[in-house]
Amino acid sequence: MMLCRKCGTRLTVIDADQEYHPNCIPEHTKLPGTSMSLYEMELKEEMLEFIQWTNFDSPRSRQVLLGCSEAGVECDRRIAYSMIGHEVRNFPDPLKALMGTAFHHLMDDGVRKWQEVHNSHDWLTETEVWPAKFLKGHVDLYSKSRKLVLDWKTTSAEILKKWAKEGIPQQYLIQVMLYGKGIINAGYEVERVGLVGVSRSGTLRDVQVLTLPYDPQIVIDALRRVWQIGKTASELDLENASSRFAEIPATPSYMTCSYCPFYRGGTRPADGTGCPGKNLDNTVDGLFN
Repeated sequence: MMLCRKCGTRLTVIDADQEYHPNCIPEHTKLPGTSMSLYEMELKEEMLEFIQWTNFDSPRSRQVLLGCSEAGVECDRRIAYSMIGHEVRNFPDPLKALMGTAFHHLMDDGVRKWQEVHNSHDWLTETEVWPAKFLKGHVDLYSKSRKLVLDWKTTSAEILKKWAKEGIPQQYLIQVMLYGKGIINAGYEVERVGLVGVSRSGTLRDVQVLTLPYDPQIVIDALRRVWQIGKTASELDLENASSRFAEIPATPSYMTCSYCPFYRGGTRPADGTGCPGKNLDNTVDGLFN
């Protein structure tokens, strides 16, 4: 007969392979099937609350205006939701985004201090720009001597290898081109734009720097597209007739929908409650199997 090590009474058949009754487990003893004690699991819940609160309180999460980082998103419907300032419906795991934000803040401070120590004034950091009156962005780095715009990106080592082979993804390409236009509107010259890709799990040897000549036609096409989406949203009166969101074309994909702030899943057409995204119709189910 097995007795509980704390209360000394008999363990039930269910508890027979354990040393304690569930309510008798000491707070610093690892719970069965886990690597943490009850004390540590309670601490984890509090730490997760800190992380989630920090994410919700970040400027990125509270941003209302459409930003340059969204303007290159393939899905018109997501842009339409953003343009009217629709309430966020989807809250994907924020840890990767928070790590990226923290890295941006760290490098902004680091580059500023480096320039102070070296008496340099070449690099502008975290510069607010307006590629158009309806579109705002923040440029991570601009070199006056090189006439170069750069954007920090933290991602996986696998993604960095893919970028090295295939080049800058379309969404990020449009983003940095718009930043270039914003810097030009601020009175500077731009010849090249690019990304500095940093692996979240790699080393300095994994860093990728990818640049391209500034192309004003890409900017014109991107701004024209965003303007047209906004015009359509206005004509459909989406702020007051949210059921008509279904009339805005959507481009479902695993990555697009998973991280879309307006994704709600389900089978109902897009409306004020969000977008069904990848469940839009049966024709896209194969993309997610």
